[in-house]
Amino acid sequence: MTVLDTNVISELMKSAPSPEVIAWMSGQRADDLFTTTITVAEILYGIEILPKGKRHDQLLQEAEATFSEDFVGRILVFDQAAAHLYPLIAAARRTHGRPIGSPDAQIAAIARAHGTALATRDTDDFEGCGVRLINPWSELVSQEESPSALSNPKESINQNRDRASSTHVRSPGMNQPATARGPGRPQPRQRTIRNVAR
Repeated sequence: MTVLDTNVISELMKSAPSPEVIAWMSGQRADDLFTTTITVAEILYGIEILPKGKRHDQLLQEAEATFSEDFVGRILVFDQAAAHLYPLIAAARRTHGRPIGSPDAQIAAIARAHGTALATRDTDDFEGCGVRLINPWSELVSQEESPSALSNPKESINQNRDRASSTHVRSPGMNQPATARGPGRPQPRQRTIRNVAR
């Protein structure tokens, strides 16, 4: 199980994504790739601040399709377990002179609460967060971290919980097949997470 950071999702939405990222993705099982509600918010915010027009509309359409089709049932939320890890991660980074932005700390907390790896281009931004890091642009993989400054005795309980229904976001129509979206809706995309990953 791997959580894809915002920069990975953004890269995959490009018309010509990095060959390294595509190569890395082709070695992954689509069902093992997750993202977070934080990434959904960051992507949608990035689109929202663009000037309104054709590019804005195309990107919004692509983002909505990515999240509602490619990640059906695989968008992890910032839940109570992540909320308890967030201050530990943010405080430890600050103590070590490496403050972390709130969205990154939330993404790291979600990945850590689920015991997943985190795929990101910005591995330096997540060092010391207690998660195994993967850089799809270079295929560098860090060892899973467990710094004492971030230790939490409740983590093992949280990691073993069954979150099947409480940790995933399901938007209306997420289970609707891409080919059955109805008239006037976009046609199925040629490159999706599912046809890039195996």
